[in-house]
Amino acid sequence: MDQLIDIWQSVGTDQRNMDKKYKAEDLIPQIVRLEKNQRKVLQFKTIGALSVMFILLLFFFTQFTLSLNGIIGIGILSTSILAVVIILNRLRFRISDQERSLSMHNLLEVTESKIKTEQRLFTIYLPLFLLFVILGINLMYVEYFIEMETRTRIFYHTILTISMVVAFLLGLSIRIKRFRKRFQPLLNRIHKFKSDLDNH
Repeated sequence: MDQLIDIWQSVGTDQRNMDKKYKAEDLIPQIVRLEKNQRKVLQFKTIGALSVMFILLLFFFTQFTLSLNGIIGIGILSTSILAVVIILNRLRFRISDQERSLSMHNLLEVTESKIKTEQRLFTIYLPLFLLFVILGINLMYVEYFIEMETRTRIFYHTILTISMVVAFLLGLSIRIKRFRKRFQPLLNRIHKFKSDLDNH
């Protein structure tokens, strides 16, 4: 029991030391700038994604013969786009007013956690989104290529898949660069604050 008390007191002392040396105001301006930037980027992405979905739906229903594979494909594609839009909006980097009023130690923990969540978006969710997009697009084109020879159909499906993977990798590289430019400086600053505390 005495050891637990000592540990608890040590943690409390660490937090007080950090709050004494650093104030939340030191970090808030950088967080606010990042929040505004992310909100604008996400608005643009949301409009872009919904526009693409609308164009694909219009193209499908005007140019394709309705078939089970096609309907399943456009359903998977539309659901995937809507799911990504919802996930991006729900997990968007933002710090609430209540979180901004936390102690410096707790604010650092919350901010770091949200940055890691942002990182998971393009390391977990977006690759999963790509798989569903590939499946949906290929299902849409099954009936479109149905009268072609098997080898030709495989060739076109392969080209479709490779094109989507290349587009995804290009988009992912841009997102990684943005993360390094926008989020990494804040993450580095958080780590510096923690390192300074550990050295005192």
